[in-house]
Amino acid sequence: MTGLDAFVADLADQLVTCVYLVVDQSTHEVTLCSAGHLPVIALPPDGPARMLQTPVGVPLGVNDPCGAGVPFQQATRPAPLGTTPAIYTDGLVERPGTDIETQIHTLARTLDTALKGVPADQESLDQTADLLIKTLPPDTATHDDDVTLLLIGLPMPEGEAFVPDRCDGGPLRPRRDGVPVSAPARAAPAADSDRNLYICSVGIATVSRAVAVPCS
Repeated sequence: MTGLDAFVADLADQLVTCVYLVVDQSTHEVTLCSAGHLPVIALPPDGPARMLQTPVGVPLGVNDPCGAGVPFQQATRPAPLGTTPAIYTDGLVERPGTDIETQIHTLARTLDTALKGVPADQESLDQTADLLIKTLPPDTATHDDDVTLLLIGLPMPEGEAFVPDRCDGGPLRPRRDGVPVSAPARAAPAADSDRNLYICSVGIATVSRAVAVPCS
């Protein structure tokens, strides 16, 4: 983050918020660092959506590159396999006449409702991103702030998957509690690689799309 801060400081009249995450699947933890960004929301496989608390530093570009500056801090939080983190810009949750903290909690509740009981695969993440983009911001035709949302589906443990939890003849909705079955439900590390495939859905303004991206 310090390197990014120095880079932005070289740009004229630029202040940028930023947050980065480093996911360690071996310890089931995520390390975060925030430069003035809104809190990351995480939906674990066995509980309600919650904000990942981390110290919030100044935005990039505030520190004097020739001075001591305000140091950035990071924090490590639990991130069980099967967790779905959500990263977003303020354009998603800022609405005239409303408290931004209230809107963030609304985002967390909506994410929880939309993904509770379903696997965080490409289709469900894309549908959830589309729902959040359409319902949280004001009218996008007149909204002049950027609206960006990133949903990341961390893989379930190998050998665990979602199984249907309905027996009433209605549409099947898989569970998020990882009942052991014969095959994993999400992308596992390739045999010849130490990289994992995370299922991501990116929502930008009124356009949302789902992609699988390799992450170290």
